Amino acid sequence: MSTKSPSPIIEYSEDTIEKKIHTIAAEVPALEPNDQHRLGYCLWAWYVERKGALRQAVHAAGVRSHLTEDRITEIVESSMKTKGLL
Repeated sequence: MSTKSPSPIIEYSEDTIEKKIHTIAAEVPALEPNDQHRLGYCLWAWYVERKGALRQAVHAAGVRSHLTEDRITEIVESSMKTKGLL
């Protein structure tokens, strides 16, 4: 019995919404990378569905950081504006 190698990871292209949003989430200083991944998912879900406020999406992500949720929301909002998502 042999083990197959894992499937290759296919990255999103730079111009997709998913990549832009996860890049924004990666800019937020967090204690663990999983916090940034969770933030990226919550931001993407908010962007697609537009339910609630951006601050609610940041709160739902539960990012553990030395920054406050208000400051994280400001960072995300300004980054989304510069990338043309807002």
